[in-house]
Amino acid sequence: DAACPGCRIPMALATREMVTRDGVLPREGNRPVQVTTIPFQGENGEWLVAEVNVDIADRQHLERRLRESEERYRTVVESAEEAIAIVDAQGAFHFLNSTAARALGGVPADFVGRTMPELFPPEIATRQGQSVRRVIETGAGLNVIAQSATGGRSHWYNTTIEPLKDSAGLVKMFSFVSVK
Repeated sequence: DAACPGCRIPMALATREMVTRDGVLPREGNRPVQVTTIPFQGENGEWLVAEVNVDIADRQHLERRLRESEERYRTVVESAEEAIAIVDAQGAFHFLNSTAARALGGVPADFVGRTMPELFPPEIATRQGQSVRRVIETGAGLNVIAQSATGGRSHWYNTTIEPLKDSAGLVKMFSFVSVK
């Protein structure tokens, strides 16, 4: 006689638009589902709805595992004493861990989007660009021991540059891991 709690049928009929929501089915042990409510006109012109329930327990489990995996990854990367960065082929930083950002004199947000030529002296930025081009050309990682300048001081770094490929297998970015 009444709509179930959270029912989207009245909304779908009022707006004449499909409505999707995640919910649980209490009568089925609180099974998680995605409910899609689809309004349509019957043969005599009256508005009706069809509802499709899709079990999303597996999806929720995979999303939780992905979040946990990402949290572990971030913990490892952020606690590393190595400077770790992800840079694109134009030399723009997309990610830096806290160690890399501290070496440059700030926090990661200060450097995301900035380029190597903006952050390093010309000769160092040029050498880094050459290393990136070499990795692009060969598709293989590279280890470089070279002098760099961070925070206004010169240091020797052992840097590993690895290509990061997209889903099509094309090299789009590079990971830099540097140890003083």
